[in-house]
This record gives sequence, structure tokens and C-alpha cells, in this order.
Amino acid sequence: MDLTTAWPRARAAADAALELTVPQRRDDQWVVAYVDEPRFGWDWDGLERGFLAPVHEFNSQHPAGLRTLLLDLLLAGKEPYQRPVAQLIAAIECQYLSSIMLDMVTNAYDLPRQDESLPLPPPVWVTVAYNLRQLGVLLAYEGDLSRAPGTRLGEAFGKYLVRQGLARSVDLGAHQLSNELERKGLLDYLLSAEPSASFELVGLTAAAVIGQPQAGTLLASVCRHLGVALRLEAISRSVLDAIGEDPVVSTESWLPEMVLRVDADPAALAAEQLSLARSLAKHSLPGVDQAVLKFTRLVTPRLYATIGVKA
Repeated sequence: MDLTTAWPRARAAADAALELTVPQRRDDQWVVAYVDEPRFGWDWDGLERGFLAPVHEFNSQHPAGLRTLLLDLLLAGKEPYQRPVAQLIAAIECQYLSSIMLDMVTNAYDLPRQDESLPLPPPVWVTVAYNLRQLGVLLAYEGDLSRAPGTRLGEAFGKYLVRQGLARSVDLGAHQLSNELERKGLLDYLLSAEPSASFELVGLTAAAVIGQPQAGTLLASVCRHLGVALRLEAISRSVLDAIGEDPVVSTESWLPEMVLRVDADPAALAAEQLSLARSLAKHSLPGVDQAVLKFTRLVTPRLYATIGVKA
């Protein structure tokens, strides 16, 4: 199982996708396609310095996202550098980058203050993040792959956008109920929260690119359970917000406590969810189980070791 090129390949695919779908300088056709027509014309200097340049700069400073890596492994040989595949990779990457941007602001303690860790004032930074997230949804609506019968990728990305808008309320609600939450309730919450929600998009996107949209629901379930496994593995290591990336400060100290309160071993639960993902994968498309194995081995070797697969 040669994985030496997996991360560089995912990085190259993400970079190429953003280069293709997000221009670095003035592009009138791009504005017509993705931005509402302004009443008095565009301030192109402001658009370049206030959105396009920050997006590309931020992307260059971060490794390929876990979702991009998983998508690349699932596609297994599909050419990722041309439309329409690159466009869908960019849709996934937009969600990844915008999530990190918003995490950076969430952990700031004084929004009006100019934070030296941000290249732009926090309100502008938030605007960039949300615009990038919305761009990802628009990209998912375009192209023959997205419009194939049974695919409905744009709708799935749109629902994800709405869910993310309500995510903080759902988190707070789960926190309030943490004293009463049982094992099933905990797993239901984790299946609907991050990273499972965005991993589901990876499964739907992969099915569309492969040309098997009818397999999208099952493949989305594979990815969703894989996302829960990663979250639980992260909880077991007390790293809640990032796996394979630099952790950020988390306000979710209640989550490990909730896991323990329902008398659950997070590492054991993670292994259980990974096994469930693999079981579903074996009934999905050819090569999906191997992609799940490769991804797990790359991202979290400790979890990979629990399933007893020889390298």
C-alpha cells in the first residue's frame, strides 16, 4: 500500500482546482458567473485585495484538507486537474478553507480588535469566509456531473450550508442536554456534526464524479461514519478540532466529558464506527474499502492499527 504520493497529489489537486475556479486577478466572466451584477460597477482593486488574494494566500499556507485527501483516494485514478472534476474538488476545498477561517475568528476574544494572526480585519475575514463557502455551493450546482439524474449535488451542498449556519445552536443544544444524553443520542449528534457533515459531501461528490450517482447515499454513509470515527479518535487524544493538522483552541471540553458520561470509551467507539464504515464500503463501489483503509492509515495510524490490517 504505497501512500508516499497521496498527500502531495491531494495538495496538487486542491491547488489546481482553486486556480481554475477562483481567479487571482480581474476576470469579468468569473464575476458574471458567480457574483450578482453590481449597480455601479465593481471595485476590482478591492475585490482582488479583499477576497481573491486572501483566498489564494490562505490556501498556500495550509496543507490539503482531509476531505480533499479522501476525495482523491476515492476517485482513484480520475484526472483531477480539468473541469468538471476540478470544479467539484474546489467546491469541497472551499468548505474546508472557510471552516478554518471561521475557526480562527471563533477563537478570537475581541472581534473589533485587529488580530495580528489575521491578514484582514476580523469582520472582513468573516465576510471572505462566508463568501468562499457560498462559492463552493455555486460550484457544486454547475456542470454535467452535478446535473446528472439522481445526483443533486448542488442541493446537498446547499443543505450543508444551511446546517452549518445552525451548527452552533445544535452544539449548544447538545451541550445543554449532555447530562441526559445516552449513547445513541451521542452518536446521532456526532453523525450530524462536523466532520461528518462535510465528509458526507465527499461521498456524494465521489459518486457523481465516478458516474454512479445511485451509489451516492451509501457512499455518503461510509464517509459520514468515517468522520465520526475521526472525531471520536480525536476526542480520545483530546485533540478536538484538527486531525493531521495543527490543533486550534477548542471550546468543546464538554464533549469528552459527555462521552465518558455515557460510559463509552471513545477509542473503542472510534474503532466501532470505522468498522461500520468499512462494512458499508464493502457493499458500495469497487475500491471504496481500500480508499477508506488508505485514508485511515495516513490520517490516524493509531485508529488504523485497531482494525488489524497488515501494511
